[in-house]
Parts: sequence; structure tokens; C-alpha cells
Amino acid sequence: MMKDLVMEVTREVTNELPENASAAQIIDAIIVRLSAIKGFKDIEEGNFTTQEQLLKEIKQW
Repeated sequence: MMKDLVMEVTREVTNELPENASAAQIIDAIIVRLSAIKGFKDIEEGNFTTQEQLLKEIKQW
């Protein structure tokens, strides 16, 4: 499944970027897109720390 997602994102990104985009720009765009997808999935699954929770943890340091 992960391979399919990476392939899909790679196709989308390469179709959206200009023809003269460098390999580094393409890789960066793929990484950003995959990171955003993971972040949205984490939010949907409740895997995140709220600001209030973070502030409580910081006070305990």
C-alpha cells in the first residue's frame, strides 16, 4: 500500500511541477506531500498532542 501511495504522489507531483524542475525540487515536493498525508491521517486517528497537553508537559521539565 505504501508503495502505491508513493507512486501516486510521485505521478501527481511530477505532473504539477514545471518541466524544468530539478530532481531536488521533485524529491522535496514528494516528501512534503507524503508528510502532509501522514499528518492528516494521524489527526483523523487522534494521534496528536494538543497545545494544552504540550504546555503541561513543558511545565514538568
